[in-house]
Amino acid sequence: MNQRKVSAICCALVYILLINTGVEAIEYVFTHETAATSNSAGGATGYFYTLLGNTKESGEHECQGSRNKGSVGSCTVTDGTDIWEVMGVRIRNSGTDAWTFVKMEVRIEGVLWGTWQGTQKISDLSASAIEFTRTVSAYQYRITYSIWSNANARTTDAQYAKISGTKGETVEKQCEANFNVINQDVTCILFSDVDIGYYRCVTLRTGGSDGIDLTQIAVRVNGTLVHTIVKPEGTNFIGLDNSESKNFCKDPTLTLRINCDDILTLYLDGKQQEAANLHLWNIESTIETSTNLGMIATKCQNTGGLAGILGSLENERGDILFVTNTEWKCSSAFEDGWEQPEFQDTSSNWQNAQKVSDHDSTFLWKSLIGKISLNADWIWSQTQTMIVYCRGKILFKGK
Repeated sequence: MNQRKVSAICCALVYILLINTGVEAIEYVFTHETAATSNSAGGATGYFYTLLGNTKESGEHECQGSRNKGSVGSCTVTDGTDIWEVMGVRIRNSGTDAWTFVKMEVRIEGVLWGTWQGTQKISDLSASAIEFTRTVSAYQYRITYSIWSNANARTTDAQYAKISGTKGETVEKQCEANFNVINQDVTCILFSDVDIGYYRCVTLRTGGSDGIDLTQIAVRVNGTLVHTIVKPEGTNFIGLDNSESKNFCKDPTLTLRINCDDILTLYLDGKQQEAANLHLWNIESTIETSTNLGMIATKCQNTGGLAGILGSLENERGDILFVTNTEWKCSSAFEDGWEQPEFQDTSSNWQNAQKVSDHDSTFLWKSLIGKISLNADWIWSQTQTMIVYCRGKILFKGK
C-alpha cells in the first residue's frame, strides 16, 4: 500500500458519490395539513423538508405551501435519489414563525406511499424528524416505457403490467400514467405484497386497438435495475397492439464480484468486460454473466505496495460457486491469446496461483470485504512482478 493508495481512499469516497448520476429522476409530492385551532398553525416563512428512506434520503427541498391555519398545502419536487421506502420526513423551519402540522402525506410518481397523523409544532429554525406509516405494499416495481418518436407511437388506451419470478407473480394492474406522448420515458409503478422470488419476466398488455410502440423497457425492483429490454436489431420499436399481451423474460444469471489491487482488465470467456471500479483497488466490481460461463481471465497491474486478486461467483440464490484460490493458474509473461478459453496454460510460465492472504486477514484489506465470499483468497503469481495474468476455469455449466 503506497501513499497514492492512501489518497485513493478519499478519492474513492468521492467517486462513490458520483457514480450514481444515472438514476432516473422521481417525482415526490409532499402534502401537509396545518392545525385549525393553533395561532401558530402556519408559518409566515416556508420550511425545508427531506424525505428519509430505508437506506437513503432525498435532497433538502423548500416548501412554501399554504400558511393559513386549518389548510392543506402541497409541494412537488423532482429528485434523482431513489429512496424507495419512505420511512419519515425531516422538517426544518426556515424562519422563527412556527408551523403546526396535523397530517402529512407523500406520493411517489402519483402513488400514495406514506402518511403521518398527529400534532407537530416546528419553530425557531428548528428541525424535527417525523416517522411515517407505510400505506402501500412491501415490493415496488417500476417499469419505464421509452416511447418511440413517431407520432403514431403514442396511445390513449389503458396499459397493464404484471411481474413474475421464480416463486410466483403479481396480479395484473393498470398503469396510472400518461402514454399519450412521444419520444419520452413514461414510468409505471406497481406495488405488491407477493414475494415472487427472483425476478424473471414482465408481462405488458395494451387495453385496446390503439397500439403503443416502444424503443426500450426497463424494470426496477425496489429501486434496483433488474431487466432492460431493447428493440430488436434492425427494427424501430417493440410494438403492442389490439389488446395484445407480451412476455419479456430474463435468463438466469450469475454474478461475479471481483477486485484487483490495483488496476484490473477482465475477460469472461475471452470477451473483455466493462464495469465500474475496475481501476479502483479498494472497491469491488460486479458483473452479471451467463450461467454457461466457462473461463474468467484477469490481468492485474500493481502500482505499488500490496498486490492481489480477489473474487467470487454466485448464483441468484446467493450460493457461492467459484472463488479465487490456488487452483487458478497465473503467469508473469504476456502471451497472445492468453485470455481465450481454448488457450493452453500448460507451459512452465503458468503455475498455480500463490495465496497472498485470506480474504480479510491482512489489515489494509480488511475494509474491502464487500459482498465477495469470505472463502475467496487474495492470489498473485508465484513470481512477484508488477503485472500478472491469471485464469480460472469453471468446471460447471448452467447452475
